[in-house]
Amino acid sequence: MKEIKLTNEMLTKLFRNNFELAMYAIEIGRRYIRAGKEFTLTSLLKEVQDHPMKGSIEDLLKEAEEAKVSRDAAERAGEDAA
Repeated sequence: MKEIKLTNEMLTKLFRNNFELAMYAIEIGRRYIRAGKEFTLTSLLKEVQDHPMKGSIEDLLKEAEEAKVSRDAAERAGEDAA
């Protein structure tokens, strides 16, 4: 199996700053966890490298917040129905 070489330099050139890189990686990890997908840190960083963020970090955070609100509303609706 070919070893994947991920360096800080390779990843940081894809983002404006380290904060954006970290926030994007965290959000990808959250999505993997919600989907029940198993992953390692190496596979997560490979995903970040292969599919860098499109748009801004603000858009990503807004999208994540909207998804959370939708999930919370669906959970409350389910509890009310029970």
